[in-house]
Amino acid sequence: MNSKIFYAELGKLLYAIADADHDVTKKEYIKLKDIVKNELVPMEKQTDSFGTDSAFYTQFEFEVATEQQMTSEEALESFISYAKQHRHDFTEERKQVCLRVMEEIAAVYHHHSKAEEEIFKIVKEEFQKN
Repeated sequence: MNSKIFYAELGKLLYAIADADHDVTKKEYIKLKDIVKNELVPMEKQTDSFGTDSAFYTQFEFEVATEQQMTSEEALESFISYAKQHRHDFTEERKQVCLRVMEEIAAVYHHHSKAEEEIFKIVKEEFQKN
């Protein structure tokens, strides 16, 4: 599995959750940075050619999606397409990481919106196809 691509797509997935209400807030971005630094980086061993931990691609891609004003739907579609093409790379551990960090971003405001719930449903259904 190419960790860099996985983490980039995870960044899009987290962006999809954050942008589900069409507004990525500073609190969501701060939470994303916390997740990357304290959860994803410690568990990832691969680095790119510059020595950057692959987990940072989650944050990089989230920032790119924000700058490009990607829609939540576009970001989710990209992640789902990746998940379908790399189904064999999604171990139970990777699936649980995705779901857990999605939950953490969604929990920034203590409740899930209908749009966030729909994203969770789509991702869980895709993961069950493995």
